[in-house]
Amino acid sequence: MSNVRHISAGTDKAALRQKCKARRAAIPPMTRLEHAAKVALLMANTLDFTDKTVAGYSPIGEELDIAPLLDALHEDGVPCCLPVTSPPNKQLTFRRWQGEREMTRSHYGIAVPPMTSATVVPDIVIVPMVGFTESLHRIGYGAGYYDATLRALRRKKNPPLAVGVAFSAQQVTAKDGRFVPDAHDEPLDLIITENGILRKPD
Repeated sequence: MSNVRHISAGTDKAALRQKCKARRAAIPPMTRLEHAAKVALLMANTLDFTDKTVAGYSPIGEELDIAPLLDALHEDGVPCCLPVTSPPNKQLTFRRWQGEREMTRSHYGIAVPPMTSATVVPDIVIVPMVGFTESLHRIGYGAGYYDATLRALRRKKNPPLAVGVAFSAQQVTAKDGRFVPDAHDEPLDLIITENGILRKPD
């Protein structure tokens, strides 16, 4: 039995989550803004938004703020939407965002478009993260909303492109511990940080 104790399924996600959150929080506010601008530019130069509906998000805490990109897309006439949580349902719904400054609050207190906004299905989903791995797996807050939502959307005829955005400091490396994805974890298609783009291997 002594050998069994040396078999590890990986580092606890909660521990990795706390490490990533601490590193993100340690980024100075001005640096955070500079990095967010670089990420927005990379997205603008990399993604094809033609005839696409784009799902963004309202940042919470120290999450990377993509508001400038959403504002630019809206001004260019690109349809945008924001996710809404509806517990106990584990799937997100997406409400059309048309530049509203008067927002309502979701179950978790996150700013979302009003209930009168149309519900839409996005072609591109920009996903916030607590942490991420080189294998394009995301560490979120543990509720599983994005995993359930991406799983459902990927069953459709035209699945969306899932793009994770974060600061490079949030990447989980070998020194943080071994990350083993659970069966329900949905990998992303791309991850974009201020340092560049991670893609699926060919």
